Amino acid sequence: MELLDFLRDTQNEIREELKKDQEPGRIPVSAEELFTEQVMTHLADQGITFDTNVCHYEAKLGAYKVKLSGYSVSDTTDEEGNPDRLDLFVSLYKGSDEIDFLSDSEVTRAATQGLNFLRFCAKSQLSRKLDETNNVYALAIEVERIFESLDSIRIFIITDAKVKTRDYAPQDVEGKQVRVELMDIQRLFNHWQQGRPRDELVVNFNDLCGGALPSVWVPGSANEEYDYALTAIPGNALRALYEKYGPRILEANVRSFLGVGAKGVNKGIRDTLRDTPERFMAYNNGIVIVADSGKLDRSIDGSLGISWLQGMQIVNGGQTTASIYFAKRKQPDLDLERVRVPAKIIILKSDQSDPEELISKFLASRIARTSSSSQTYLLTNPSIANWKSYLHAYIAQMVSAGGSTSGLPGATRSCWRKIQPPWPRRKNFKQKFQLRGSSQNLM
Repeated sequence: MELLDFLRDTQNEIREELKKDQEPGRIPVSAEELFTEQVMTHLADQGITFDTNVCHYEAKLGAYKVKLSGYSVSDTTDEEGNPDRLDLFVSLYKGSDEIDFLSDSEVTRAATQGLNFLRFCAKSQLSRKLDETNNVYALAIEVERIFESLDSIRIFIITDAKVKTRDYAPQDVEGKQVRVELMDIQRLFNHWQQGRPRDELVVNFNDLCGGALPSVWVPGSANEEYDYALTAIPGNALRALYEKYGPRILEANVRSFLGVGAKGVNKGIRDTLRDTPERFMAYNNGIVIVADSGKLDRSIDGSLGISWLQGMQIVNGGQTTASIYFAKRKQPDLDLERVRVPAKIIILKSDQSDPEELISKFLASRIARTSSSSQTYLLTNPSIANWKSYLHAYIAQMVSAGGSTSGLPGATRSCWRKIQPPWPRRKNFKQKFQLRGSSQNLM
């Protein structure tokens, strides 16, 4: 399938949904709202964002235009229980069967409208202008409440057109850095074609650490599935990676999937970071990284080093990674400059290995040496091609028969709570529009 075919299939799906919405008793919605739901659901399913909510709102506040198409709030929290990540979505829907190009000025204008929405919420100005029955009122109040505790804020521009520029500088909103992300039809097509959105997890150690990481490099033979390296990653670099990508870099890690937050900071790690950061490498077992590809370069001392990784996943050491991030967040004066984290890096050979199988076998061997349950391991087994759907179907059948989730193993119940979508999605999607107005002007 080519990009144009993918675009037309997408538009046809939206038109089919629109036809259904014209049936008697249905709440009509726009094509843009349907497209927004489709894209946000995909991003949530792929772990790029969290549980999403379609929420269309446009207004003019004085001289400023604001727009919002949807939002997502993280399920990871700080010590007070406040979400630490917020994603806002602004949709630019063209509805064309031909590939349109979105100018940089259109992208900038849409991003500015999303940033304006965030700014008016952060300054507690939007909620005062809204009636409590307005569909965006609750969100405005929530953003006011959690804004100071947020560690990551992103504005996603989602469009069925093709953008010219993908990288935009972070913007400042009331002292918080806000990243602008582009999700255009080309990027969506790439996800569908490659089937692995983690390919977008690119780590450039030249930018992050000032040079390639000095490494002991063990190349695999012609018939082996991977190359291998031993290195040490600076604590600040690991913290920055978690700050940028969040739980996405830990998706393959069972224990991190079950939840690591500010309350889960390992006491031993915290004490070492505070009291003897220079001994961290001696005390800690380190992390294991699997990457789809990588590049070598000369480090500052002239030795061979790793300069770049793509499709990086931390498959062991998720608690170490998250604990460093949350410990630094809780105690900003922690000195991570002297912290080094031992790391084993496995770089897969695409022509020799099945990445999902190799990762699952690694996890199986690790789980066999730990207390993680066999139920938890099922969540990492690629033989269950769509384990979320499998788990949903199984538990939904059990609940519908009069049972509950209380009899499930603890790990499985935890996973169920994290991945449970609105039931049924389309019904809730309809309900969200019952109080929804299309636009308004507020002076």
